[in-house]
Amino acid sequence: MSHVNDLGMGALLGAVLGLAYCLALWWHVRRLVAARHPGPWLAVGALLRIAVVGAVLYGIAEYEWLAMIGAAAGFVFVRTCVVGRVSTAASRALAADRGRW
Repeated sequence: MSHVNDLGMGALLGAVLGLAYCLALWWHVRRLVAARHPGPWLAVGALLRIAVVGAVLYGIAEYEWLAMIGAAAGFVFVRTCVVGRVSTAASRALAADRGRW
């Protein structure tokens, strides 16, 4: 039963991490549009997001390898859901714009 708990807790932590990653990316992209020099912001933001995700996944892997598998699965699941939702919304917005022209 302990392995199931490790896997479930890892998946939950991975889902939270994936949501935090997507929210940070969304916030960062919105700020890049208005940035005077977006290049450095782009590089720093990407490195920061990758470093945080890597550090958290490393910490989870130090605890238990099965929790790491669950965390990776939770992260990928949330990211896939967010990308699907955003691409659907973007497709609808593009279709609405095409209708105006």
